[in-house]
Amino acid sequence: MGDSVNQFFGQILGLVFKLFLGLLAVVFAVSMLAAGLIYLVFASIRFLLTGRKPAVAVMFSQMQQFRRSAADGVWPAARRQTAEPQPRSADVVDVEVREIHDERNAADKPRQP
Repeated sequence: MGDSVNQFFGQILGLVFKLFLGLLAVVFAVSMLAAGLIYLVFASIRFLLTGRKPAVAVMFSQMQQFRRSAADGVWPAARRQTAEPQPRSADVVDVEVREIHDERNAADKPRQP
């Protein structure tokens, strides 16, 4: 009789444990869906306000472009090398140096070592 009681409580305890783990899985899945929806709303608002695409959209578009070029049998780096080089501008403007004069009195200026 003691063995059957232990087996019964073991089955009950196993069922409760399985239900608890199932409930945790459902809570986790719902929270991940909610986080994804919240991100989607904020990313859409940011896109509308700033005009910049969300990083996820940019990443997926780059992946699709890479897949298309790989499907053609040409890697993107090889395609760039075979293309005609763009002519570079010969005009290079360097930084122009100018001295800035301070209008404060000489006594107010901190001493430099």
